[in-house]
Amino acid sequence: MFEAVIVVDVPTDVQLARMLSDRGWTREDAESRIAAQASREDRRAIPTYVLDNPGSPAALPVRVPWVDGEPGAWTRGPRGGYGDARGA
Repeated sequence: MFEAVIVVDVPTDVQLARMLSDRGWTREDAESRIAAQASREDRRAIPTYVLDNPGSPAALPVRVPWVDGEPGAWTRGPRGGYGDARGA
């Protein structure tokens, strides 16, 4: 059993842009992969914590101070957690 479930979330347009630039996929391949995944709404419906990460993926590690007991900027997930990674 897990104490928490964490979802790192980005808007679909950001997800698509990252797949095109970072992985070099075609738009068709990227859209196909996105369509095969659980919907964004479904992914956000189950976690304890949701980390919104529309900024740089490289900035993500700096956005997790709550691991050390500082849940400062996280949004509350359906199961009670906090998180937010905006503004980096």
